[in-house]
Amino acid sequence: MRNRNVIAAICAISVVWSGIAGCGAGETPSENSRILQEEAGSQISQEKAENPVRQNADSGESESGEFSGKEESENGEFSGKEESESDAWTVVQGDFADAFQSVNGCAVLLDSAGGTVTFYQEEMCRERVSPASTFKVVSALTGLHHQVLQSKDSRMGYEGRAYAREEWNQDVSLKEAFQSSCVWYFRKVIDAVGPEAVQEDLNGIGYGNCDISQWAGSNVNNGPELNGFWLESSLKISPLEQAELLQRIVEGNTIYTEGEVDILKEIMLVEEKGSERIYGKTGSGKKGRGWFVGFDQREDTTIYFAVYLEDDSAENVNGALAREIAFKILQM
Repeated sequence: MRNRNVIAAICAISVVWSGIAGCGAGETPSENSRILQEEAGSQISQEKAENPVRQNADSGESESGEFSGKEESENGEFSGKEESESDAWTVVQGDFADAFQSVNGCAVLLDSAGGTVTFYQEEMCRERVSPASTFKVVSALTGLHHQVLQSKDSRMGYEGRAYAREEWNQDVSLKEAFQSSCVWYFRKVIDAVGPEAVQEDLNGIGYGNCDISQWAGSNVNNGPELNGFWLESSLKISPLEQAELLQRIVEGNTIYTEGEVDILKEIMLVEEKGSERIYGKTGSGKKGRGWFVGFDQREDTTIYFAVYLEDDSAENVNGALAREIAFKILQM
């Protein structure tokens, strides 16, 4: 509806200026034309205010990309915050200090049945940062969606380089690559899908700033197959956006099919206790950064969560620690 209003407003301006162009020398547009221009301009301004344009690639495991991924505020500065679809939910400030044990970080939990969003360090939950290996959630779905991958057993072809992680030194399946966080595998998947299709998909699902302009990455790792726009580069997403995206994916509100999401859930399952199933993906960056994002399916509700750590003063801050903290929070 908003798009139609904007189009109508633009058309109104076009009509007005067509009339102006037809005026003879010294003539001015009529009062009605002036009013039309003012109303159309007001309509467009209102639409822009209500529906800010998402940053995409045409604008211009760690984070060192030059593009900050932060949204521009009215005064021209970048705030790094994005209005959230869950802002209308009941907001709860959680006390998870015991779980974090003085490590600097944040957590957000969305309870879809209860309509609540719980924050620990809310401001940090709204800041966009590099997704690191948590982007493999979308990489896997994108590969399946574009038929580069067909199942959890799909392989991409090991090329013989010796990696520090022994499990990467073989021709791995999608499930094995996801669970071992094999960067070269998903670099091949993304390259096979291609920039145009990846950009369209990220725009369609609303993935953070949707910025893949640094397609090859920023050389944070040794070798082109170990770098990408999702590793301390141009792509940024906030913990809150991570949780919201997982909710849309699992509840069928994205471009991905039920079958594609079922495969994702199969490779993403990390713990099963009775009727409760916890799904998740870690992500580790340099300089003390770590992620764990996922969802906890319980008998009466599903909790979508994201834990992000950023603390270069503490030891062993990575995705594994973020996962440990997330499990503590889910048990509270």
